[in-house]
Amino acid sequence: MGEVYKAYDEILDRHVAIKTMAEDIKWDPELKLRFYREARSAASLHHPNIVTIHDLGEEGKITYIVMELLEGKELKGIIKEKIPMTLEKKLSVMVQVADGLNHAHSHEIIHRDIKPGNIHVSPIGTVKILDFGIARIPSSDLTRSGVRLGTPIYMSPEQIRAGDYDERSDLFSTGIVFYELLTCVHPFRDKNIAKTLDNILFQTQLPFAEQFPDAPPGLWPVLSKCLAKEPDQRYGNMAEFSRACRDLLEELNEASLEMSKDLQGIVPRLKLAAERPRASPKLGRLFQESEELLRRDERPDYLSLKRLLGELSSESAALEAEAPPTIPKIPPSASPVSPRADPKSAGRSQDPAPRTASEPRGVSGTAAPVQVPPPLTPDQMRGRELLKSGQVLMTEGRLEEALEQLREALRLLGPEEELVNALTQTRHLIEERKRAGVTQLLESARRALSAGNFDAAIRQSDEILELEPNRPDAVELLRQAVSERDAERVRQAKREQGEGERSTALKLLADKSFRESLVAFRRARELLGEDTAIRKAMEEAEEGIRQENLRAQMEAELSEAQKLMRAEAFDDARARVRRSQELVPENAEAADLLRRIDRAQQAKRQQLGEREKAAGFKLLAEKKFRKSLDALQRASEILGDDATLRVGIEEAGQAIRADELRAQAQAEVAEARKALGSESFDHARAHAQRALELVSNQDQATDLLAEIDRAQEEKRKKDKIAELIAGGKQALLRDEHEEAGLRAQEVMLLDPQNAQAQDILRRLDDARKEKEKREKIATLLAESEQALLQEEFQGAAVRAKEVFLLEPKSARAEQLLKRIEEAEALKRRQDQVRLLLSQGQNALTADNLTEAANHAREALRLDTGNVEAANLLQGIEQLREKRKKARINALLSKGRQALSRDDFEEAGRLAQEVISVDSGNADATNLLQGIEEAREKRKRDQIAKLLFECQQARETKKFDEAAGRAQSVLELDPKNKEARSLLKQIQKDVRADEKERARERKRLEKERQAAERTAASPVAAATDPLDETVILPKSTIFAGRIPPVALWAGAAILVIAFAVGGYLRTRNKPTPTPLPDFSMQLADAQSYIEQKNFQRAIEILQQVLQQSPENPEARSLLDAASQKHKEQTIETWLMEAHTLRSQGKSEEATQIVGKILQLDPENQGALQIRG
Repeated sequence: MGEVYKAYDEILDRHVAIKTMAEDIKWDPELKLRFYREARSAASLHHPNIVTIHDLGEEGKITYIVMELLEGKELKGIIKEKIPMTLEKKLSVMVQVADGLNHAHSHEIIHRDIKPGNIHVSPIGTVKILDFGIARIPSSDLTRSGVRLGTPIYMSPEQIRAGDYDERSDLFSTGIVFYELLTCVHPFRDKNIAKTLDNILFQTQLPFAEQFPDAPPGLWPVLSKCLAKEPDQRYGNMAEFSRACRDLLEELNEASLEMSKDLQGIVPRLKLAAERPRASPKLGRLFQESEELLRRDERPDYLSLKRLLGELSSESAALEAEAPPTIPKIPPSASPVSPRADPKSAGRSQDPAPRTASEPRGVSGTAAPVQVPPPLTPDQMRGRELLKSGQVLMTEGRLEEALEQLREALRLLGPEEELVNALTQTRHLIEERKRAGVTQLLESARRALSAGNFDAAIRQSDEILELEPNRPDAVELLRQAVSERDAERVRQAKREQGEGERSTALKLLADKSFRESLVAFRRARELLGEDTAIRKAMEEAEEGIRQENLRAQMEAELSEAQKLMRAEAFDDARARVRRSQELVPENAEAADLLRRIDRAQQAKRQQLGEREKAAGFKLLAEKKFRKSLDALQRASEILGDDATLRVGIEEAGQAIRADELRAQAQAEVAEARKALGSESFDHARAHAQRALELVSNQDQATDLLAEIDRAQEEKRKKDKIAELIAGGKQALLRDEHEEAGLRAQEVMLLDPQNAQAQDILRRLDDARKEKEKREKIATLLAESEQALLQEEFQGAAVRAKEVFLLEPKSARAEQLLKRIEEAEALKRRQDQVRLLLSQGQNALTADNLTEAANHAREALRLDTGNVEAANLLQGIEQLREKRKKARINALLSKGRQALSRDDFEEAGRLAQEVISVDSGNADATNLLQGIEEAREKRKRDQIAKLLFECQQARETKKFDEAAGRAQSVLELDPKNKEARSLLKQIQKDVRADEKERARERKRLEKERQAAERTAASPVAAATDPLDETVILPKSTIFAGRIPPVALWAGAAILVIAFAVGGYLRTRNKPTPTPLPDFSMQLADAQSYIEQKNFQRAIEILQQVLQQSPENPEARSLLDAASQKHKEQTIETWLMEAHTLRSQGKSEEATQIVGKILQLDPENQGALQIRG
């Protein structure tokens, strides 16, 4: 609804966000009201997961909301960019969303626009819900009936239908967001928005298992309940949904703990397998990933553990095929090889060493094992010391130091039981101490907040959040402390400003600047509140202002009085002086001015009398007798008795009387003309006669008598015309057009220019034309009605429109056109319905149920009461249900057949397919249970078979084969006691066999030496047990000089050499050198990229490209890692620049911005900071 700006509050020393109203809604009253509602809705809610509103107001023509500034990303960006997030963190996000909405619902506020764009996630994982602009409050009447508000693809079905809805509508929208967060795919989205809304209303089967195959079993029931079409089938409220997510999160944590324990038991065997000469590179990668996962300070997540254990399980068979296990030649009392020992030296301690060229011929390269434990390596000794030191530090309570030393011991010794237990105990103690510290800090922060020590409360809340970033009560406490601190700062600023205003006001009062001091006192009172000293000072200032006002009014009155005196308005001047005396009674200036006014008025009166006398005689000379008489009489009143004035007054009186007679005669003439104008000829003649009597020589009266006679004659002519006109109009009203025409013609004879007669003639012509038009309209309407009855809609419309040409506002024609349109639309709809039903039947015949159902629904939309369409749709649904049941029965039959032939994968797939069609199918559930039971039975049979084969191989002294069978049993069942016992017995048998062979070799050597001493000639024989050939000189064999005993001894030696050499050659076959394979390095690089350790990934990929420059996969991964490393670096620098800028370190922040712009010259965040 507007733009958002980042701003800085200088008073409260904080950054805020300012949201302004968009230009296109500024003049829309409803949208403007919705903008205000967003602020009021969110401001009324105080919750850690709802954005905080600080202020609302207008500046000029700009309406704005001030809210808290949020760091991090919107959930929309996280989903769009597919930013890695563990399942546990996703559940934590939904728990916080549910808690925030539950708080809003408890205040009877429904959000109505839940979507990823309105959910903000901070860098520490705190969720904030935004945009309450269309939230519904029950007491509000803003939302009109039938108006749908919100984002369509995130609406609930009841919102789309514009029906009644409650807080469970927000629950459905939250379910869509949850699905999208888990799979990065909207569950109902389609390219067509109408299809998307249709999916929301009707689609029930969602491909969740395909989009999230690793989902834990308890996840889909929670999600599917949120996405139920009917509100009654969803959770009752957000609190229930939050509890379900928390329960699922606890189950995942428990499962992760169990899998971590399993992985810790597998890691030692995995390490031995990875160190074999022919071990797969994948085993090394899995060992490295396992160690990294277990060494993390945070608990490994569920999906990573599940994936890793799955890969380890699948790798066991391949490992057996590649390299048979070797049995270490270490006596029971000997210590195992240190995990950090050299693999080559470990191999030499177990296998016979090859004979070198310098060894004497006939000496075996294999020696009997020494029955004493090997000495500890330096790493092992150092590890033991660190273990003991860590245990001591743990007992002393120095847990962090103990943890560091135990970690280093783990690196040197590997996961020994005592060391792992010590590490677990240390972490547990650290966690307990952290929880105790958090509780203590929380109580201390609350006490500090209650005591008004807001900075201490904020500092302690920050310490709590560093230990537990998502602790809600700490977040709320921090918010309250910051709010109270800001309010206290505002109050302190007001107090300081008030004191300054009071000081300024007192100084102004002392300088008698009463008005300025009163304004300052009022500002001080607003800032400091009621104060006795301020009130008294204000009364003093007000009294001073009142006295100043009275003095100013008095001076103004006197000034005005002087002006009036100079203007000779003496009475007004005297009144002004008296008003000034009322304002200030004892006023000498006023009394003096009154005396001056009296003197000036007397002098003025004498002058006025003389002027009036002169003016009177002047007017008399000019024969202005009335004015002359008035002026002379005024002069007589002023000057008193005067003979000259008496003569002048008498002369003016006689002249006035003569003028009066003439005036009377003129008046009679005027009355006569007035009577003539009103055609009162007798009265006019009488007034003219009286004018002649008053003034005998009155020429105007004589002319007027003649004019009266002419006017009387003209009057008689007009009366005749008026009579004819009136008669014509009456005839016209009676539709006697001929009579009206005759009278109008007679008037024209008397007065050819008479307008009324012309008007009568024109109206007669118009009446004739109107009659013809009405007849034409009646004909057209009748023809249109006839065409409508015959369903000739176009012809009917043409005739109706012709009526409008004759009568544009014809109501009958308008109604007729409406009837034509309705009839034509009904006809088209009926034809379309029949066509849709025909197409639906054809599609049904062609077995295209979807198309047939679409046609039937469209027909019902056009004609809601169409029985045939309803029956067709019902038949389609019944046929679908029947086929669904047939398909389920067929799949179940195939699944049982696959189970009967032990094809568990196929049987499981078929059972899952049945469940995807019918999630509650009991037969499919039973089939899956049968598959698991059959698998378990097969596993038990395999174990029994392998144990039997192991016993047979041991009895026949095939120790390698026996060890392999026992190892296979342990891979199937790691806790099998019989297999472990057999392995120990096999080791004993191998050692006994080797001892027996050594004794046999010694005995043969003695017999050979005896035979040589007995023989007459030397026999050169190579009895290297590693060589199958025995070379005898021909001269010796055929000379006949070898005694029979020597010959028998030589033959025996030859046979034994062959046997021993073959056995040793089998055990010491050279391992072929594999071709270069970078799959493990590439997998490691991919793993580091997913963990956001881009630097390590880049180093590995550069090493691969040095050995294989043309490797495309390595090149692609290197480009991706470099780009992401660049983005990560820029983001880190931006955060650091923001921090430095907020701390006032502008120069350092500018240097960091320069680095960012070198990497990305168009980076908006850096440009904004620099600006």
